[in-house]
Amino acid sequence: MPAGAPEPGGCYYIYDTHYRLLRTVFAHHGYYPDEHEFTLTRRGTALFIASKPVPMDLPPYGGRPA
Repeated sequence: MPAGAPEPGGCYYIYDTHYRLLRTVFAHHGYYPDEHEFTLTRRGTALFIASKPVPMDLPPYGGRPA
């Protein structure tokens, strides 16, 4: 059962059915994990979505400057 921390530097925790921590999984290279998407595969691997914030100058689109 995965649990996660969505803030920058966040991670997923994988627990067994007795709530013992098995693994902690991090995204790397400036990526942040999405707290809603995490799957353990039959091969014993994890699949999750992570994103990397990219500063953009958004006033031309009605947003704030970078």
